[in-house]
Amino acid sequence: MMNCSRSISIWALSLRLFVLVALFILLPPTQNTQGSNPAAANYTVVNSSSGLEPLAVAATSESWRLGVTSEGLSAYSAIIGRAVADAAAFRSNRGTNDMYYIFAAPSTLRTVQAARFHILSRTGTYDGDATMTLEILDYGGTWQHTVSAAAFDMETAAVGSWTYISLSTSAGDLEIAPGEFLAFHFSLSATPGGDLDVRPIFEVDVQ
Repeated sequence: MMNCSRSISIWALSLRLFVLVALFILLPPTQNTQGSNPAAANYTVVNSSSGLEPLAVAATSESWRLGVTSEGLSAYSAIIGRAVADAAAFRSNRGTNDMYYIFAAPSTLRTVQAARFHILSRTGTYDGDATMTLEILDYGGTWQHTVSAAAFDMETAAVGSWTYISLSTSAGDLEIAPGEFLAFHFSLSATPGGDLDVRPIFEVDVQ
């Protein structure tokens, strides 16, 4: 009689395990409430009084290396249709005192952590001063902040090696807000002319 009861108990336990395994196999996988959008990986769903809302997670660190050279125009619209390149072309005989190497505008607040440039080649001369600063502008091209602590003389800066840029000590100067963009600003102090031709590449670390 005891052996019979033990057999029934073992059979009942086995049946329960079978049912649990079957349910695990047959139930559909947990659905991603954020849809099939790959960008959803950057968001966490939280409850609120109005339902489910996306909550952006902290931005990751990255290095910006690609941009567009604009001669004379600082507005963000000036880069529409222009080729993206990993090197800028700053020339003194282009009929303008100001040139910009413009990075893509961020959609969220970003903070500059470090910046550097490497002049690949420099030829020619210019009678006045040719300087470069790292700046933040709004979409209309209006200056907002100067990120670099000082301007660099592009006629004497080292060629063939990286030059690290000292940043402003004001935290607000390092922040790129939505509606703004980061750009290296090449400026001539006098009338455009001469044949100075500077070709730098850049790396800007942002958080």
